[in-house]
Amino acid sequence: MNLKELAVLSGFSKSTVSKALNDSSEISVATKEKLKKIAEVHNYMPNKNASALRKKRKDVILVFLPKNALIDYSSLLEGMVEESQNSGYDVQLQLFDVSEAFDVNEVMNYQKNVDGVFLIQPSSTESGRGCIESFIEKELPVVKYIGGKCARRNSKKSKLLGETIGRTLIRNIEYRLLSPASFSKV
Repeated sequence: MNLKELAVLSGFSKSTVSKALNDSSEISVATKEKLKKIAEVHNYMPNKNASALRKKRKDVILVFLPKNALIDYSSLLEGMVEESQNSGYDVQLQLFDVSEAFDVNEVMNYQKNVDGVFLIQPSSTESGRGCIESFIEKELPVVKYIGGKCARRNSKKSKLLGETIGRTLIRNIEYRLLSPASFSKV
């Protein structure tokens, strides 16, 4: 079901339905509740692409993770993903081979579709630095974690670290989106 169908079903205009579902102060509490109930009953899901255009963000964070390392960083990722999802972001995972150089052109294709990047590297590499610099040149927020595996016995600490990384990246994304263009290049 899309917004137009929901509007027809409810008897309200598309604009009213949209404003109600986005908690606009222009719509009464009773109307909001009624429309949210109808949306829930009919399994309405907002169009992420339309929302992204309106908000000028994609609501997507990209995580670069070494191949075969998911289990080594699972607690870290769990914290980061939970924090991101709680803030309304989807998380995409991109695996890479640590023995190969980053293909910067391939990496730059992601820039158009994400709001920020979380890069996990077992150690610092020239190709990793080039990748990060490419994202920074495009004014895309990046948080990197360079270091060994997160010990499974410290999963609570790793998860907390992941939550902190998630909050930091989201704060950087929000700052970039809210800052005037003249400040974002400083």
